[in-house]
Amino acid sequence: MYGEWMPSTGLPGQYPDACGESDDPDQDGMGNYAEMLAGTDPVDPASLLVLESVPRPEDLTEEDRTPLGEGQHALFIRSVPGKCYGLQTTASLRGAWTTDSVVTASTTQKRVVVDRLWPEAFYRVILAQ
Repeated sequence: MYGEWMPSTGLPGQYPDACGESDDPDQDGMGNYAEMLAGTDPVDPASLLVLESVPRPEDLTEEDRTPLGEGQHALFIRSVPGKCYGLQTTASLRGAWTTDSVVTASTTQKRVVVDRLWPEAFYRVILAQ
């Protein structure tokens, strides 16, 4: 699978010495194998799994643009259509991470609605299976 994906990205031509699964030619913190799994571009440092602070309405589905309910908050994931993402939280970096939501993206940004936005918590996005 990796052997088929890697040439399709342009890696061999642009980064001939950084085509290994653990190499990170765009230095975004994701190795090539992780980029393959996430569907992100291994030569573009802006193409990675992140939470975004503001919505991009033109990149959200109609469902993701609906008004929020009382006490709800929205977090936005930079996404790849067809990929599943999990939103995890923890109260402490030493604590256990809990997966709060798993969503499938159909556009380049996916909204995740949470009932409570914890002011003293950490959030991260993961690739879900």
